[in-house]
Amino acid sequence: LYPWPLHDSSMVIQKVEADKNGLFKFNFLDHGLFSLTAIEGHFNDFSKHIHRKKYAMLTEDYISLSPEDTTKHVQMLLSQPIEKLKIVSVDMESQYSINLTMNDLSEEIYFIDTSYVSGDSIKINIVRSNRLETYKLPEYTFTLPEVTDTTKPIYKSSNISNDTLRIIFSEPIRILDSAVVTMRDTMNIKLDYNMENSYTMILSNLADSISEVKLLGNNIQDFGGNIMSDSIKSVFINRIE
Repeated sequence: LYPWPLHDSSMVIQKVEADKNGLFKFNFLDHGLFSLTAIEGHFNDFSKHIHRKKYAMLTEDYISLSPEDTTKHVQMLLSQPIEKLKIVSVDMESQYSINLTMNDLSEEIYFIDTSYVSGDSIKINIVRSNRLETYKLPEYTFTLPEVTDTTKPIYKSSNISNDTLRIIFSEPIRILDSAVVTMRDTMNIKLDYNMENSYTMILSNLADSISEVKLLGNNIQDFGGNIMSDSIKSVFINRIE
């Protein structure tokens, strides 16, 4: 049992054990606001135990006791321990694209800043959230190797919001002039673009009349010099009214 609101320095007011039926009671409490937590087994440091043991917390923010309301009954259900991810290994997909493997065996793609060169030390710092907290993964450091890259970049996905089209590629890319066009009266019209990052292209202020843009694959390549798999890739724009 803690005082509410909770702080990093909050001290336990009382600690009790549930009986064999899972019942517990706190006695001789002053009036005020309180928070309640539970841990399966021995309880020392809640913030550490929730990552290793089953735990329970109030469904409300706090319990209020007053002269008019001196008793409260609560039910608490144990949940599985809160997971905290960490990177256990990396596999190079290309010179600037890596596959991260986490301690729960999940995987995700991570893109390295293209200003780095082989031999540089790469530090990966990622922030994640679980159902209870936002936290930083332990920093993962490795030396960037020189990769013989034969994998061609591909178009992955796109989305449009407020007349701005975002086109996402499978890895960091370099784009030559006239890489994005749209058809108008049977002619290819060049479209201007910016790069949000090394793998995301942005086309802003698209006219409502544009329902399709074309990526000219010969003008799109990765940092290993591999040109895009599709010589022409049509991206259809689906505007939600």
